[in-house]
Amino acid sequence: MPSPACIPRAVFGVPVDQVAAADDTAEEATVRALRDRLRFCVSRLPEHMQRVTVLRYGLFGVEPRSLREIAAELDVSLGTAHNWERAALDLLRDWL
Repeated sequence: MPSPACIPRAVFGVPVDQVAAADDTAEEATVRALRDRLRFCVSRLPEHMQRVTVLRYGLFGVEPRSLREIAAELDVSLGTAHNWERAALDLLRDWL
């Protein structure tokens, strides 16, 4: 269980308790807000990086795949798929 210091008290400047629906706990609201933030940040990536990221990590209900499978599906080399994944993670790290 994360320590209280790890759980944000505000999301985009709005206190977590105001983000939460009446029946949500603060933790559920935080998880939902972080998921929404991830979805927003992934949507900002160039399309090829979005596809690699979503397929690689199984985001948003997609089954995770290996880089080899992703490279074959996108008809690019394994090295290219790896470079796109690394570039996407660098951007997401900066944005999140």
